[in-house]
Amino acid sequence: MDKRVLFEKKIELIRALIRSKECDGLWLTSVVNVAWLTTGARTFVSIAEEASTGRILITHDEAYLVAGNNEVPRLLDEEMEGLPLKVIEFPWYAGFESTLLPADYIYDDELERELSVIRMQLTIVEIDALRALGQEAAIIVEKCCMEVSQGEREFEIAGRLSKEFWSAGIEPLVMNIAADDRAYSFRHPIATDNLLKKHLALSVCVRRRGLCVTLTRVVHFGTISDDLKKKHMAAVWLDAYAISRTLKEGRVKVIFERMRDMYHKVGYADEWTKHPVGGLIGYKPREFDATENTDHILAINQAFSWNPTIEGTKSEDTIIITEDGYEIVTHTGKYPYVEVAIEGKIIRRPDILIR
Repeated sequence: MDKRVLFEKKIELIRALIRSKECDGLWLTSVVNVAWLTTGARTFVSIAEEASTGRILITHDEAYLVAGNNEVPRLLDEEMEGLPLKVIEFPWYAGFESTLLPADYIYDDELERELSVIRMQLTIVEIDALRALGQEAAIIVEKCCMEVSQGEREFEIAGRLSKEFWSAGIEPLVMNIAADDRAYSFRHPIATDNLLKKHLALSVCVRRRGLCVTLTRVVHFGTISDDLKKKHMAAVWLDAYAISRTLKEGRVKVIFERMRDMYHKVGYADEWTKHPVGGLIGYKPREFDATENTDHILAINQAFSWNPTIEGTKSEDTIIITEDGYEIVTHTGKYPYVEVAIEGKIIRRPDILIR
């Protein structure tokens, strides 16, 4: 299925939404929504930008690309080639405000909940892309864990990872890199000039052509303490439990409530309060975080990332929900693993790499 066919199928989903809202059209203005509609168009200049440099207006009969004259050539040649879009171009200095915006058109931020539901349901093409991204990202992270040296700064490790990601056409969005005490003190440890001595935790979120995956790997130099070993075993057990319930249970808030109880069972009752336990992923690093109020039923062809943390360690991979249960797209089979038995089934989770 080529991008044009996917584009037209997604346009029909938007038009159904337009009809349900009894309006004349919908503006897609965010990088995320335009990437979803076009199956991967990169419409940002700054990687941190949320607003798309090219907006798409969808009406009952047409689809328009609206962009400045400084953006249109690249968008048409490299990002949206072959898509059935009519182009409205304006001088860069005039801004989007120079285009006529009839009052009966609505914007994507007004319908984010509805659009999120549509985005979550991945197509076969998107699932294949997510598989490829997951494998490449995991290989890069695990290679870093196997090659990193004591005495390196967290900044240097971030640079090493960034080079490998960009070389593969992958955009690093989140790089949580913590050595030694910082791994125990912070749940979102952005890299610093802290030196690696014995313990390193790497958590990344990366994106390619709009789709995101997340994963975590931990490496330790020398003998691992019984306390850290116990914490990591608890984290991987929690992760395996959540993965096992993902399709079987389906209701996110129920899985969350059971995970919260399981934190108590493994001896770390309060740890769930210190970091989210997981969330749905796809064109956003998180479409939502799982909580007791998350009113969502998981379905086949959605992607999820459970990420239970316990002080000093974390267990995280990206999974696709399948008819058989799940597929871990960031599993390489080349890292040390822990085999966790859940209801008679073995689930392999990354262990701490001992160097």
